[in-house]
Amino acid sequence: MTNKTISINVTILNILKKESFNHFTVLQLRDAFLKNSNETLDSNQARKFIYKQILRLVKIEMLNKKGTKGSHDATYSKSDLFYKTDFLEKSKVEDLPYGYTKNEQTSNLEPIQKRLEKSIQEYQVDMMSAIGESEEYMRLFEEFPDMKKQLEEQYLIAREKSSKILGKITALNNIKNTLIKGNNAA
Repeated sequence: MTNKTISINVTILNILKKESFNHFTVLQLRDAFLKNSNETLDSNQARKFIYKQILRLVKIEMLNKKGTKGSHDATYSKSDLFYKTDFLEKSKVEDLPYGYTKNEQTSNLEPIQKRLEKSIQEYQVDMMSAIGESEEYMRLFEEFPDMKKQLEEQYLIAREKSSKILGKITALNNIKNTLIKGNNAA
C-alpha cells in the first residue's frame, strides 16, 4: 500500500512529529505553535487556525479525537495512519481564510465577484437614469425659463443622486479589484 501525501504547515508538522507530543488539546498545540512559529497571529487567530488544521487531520484519520462533541476538553492523539503518511510541508500560514486551499479560495470568491458585478451593472443603469434626468432638467430650463427655480431644485437633487450612485459604483469596483488582486497574489 502506498503512503498518502498530505499538505501541512511545517511548524505544526514539526510539533506533531515529536514523539512526546501526543494526547494534546487544541490550546496545547496552539501554544506550541505560537512558541515555535514566526507567524504574526494573535492567540485567537492561532487557535482558529490550529483548530481547523486539527479538524482536517481528524477527518482524514491522521488524528483521533477523544472527548464529547463540542467539548473544549477534547484531546487528540496521532493515529497509526499519521506515522505512515508522507507530508508536504507548507512554509507558512497563508493569507487565506483558515483551512482553505488556494483553489477553495478562488471558488469561494467567484460568487462574491459575480454579485459585485451584478450590483455594479444595476448601479450603472441607475446612473444613466440619473444623468438622463439631469439632462432633461437642463433642457427644460431652456424651454421654460420661468420655471427655473423649481427645475433647478430638481436638477440639483438628480445630480446629488448621480454622485451618490457614482460613489457606490466606485466602492464596488474597488472591492472587486481588491479581491482580484488578492486572488492573483495567492
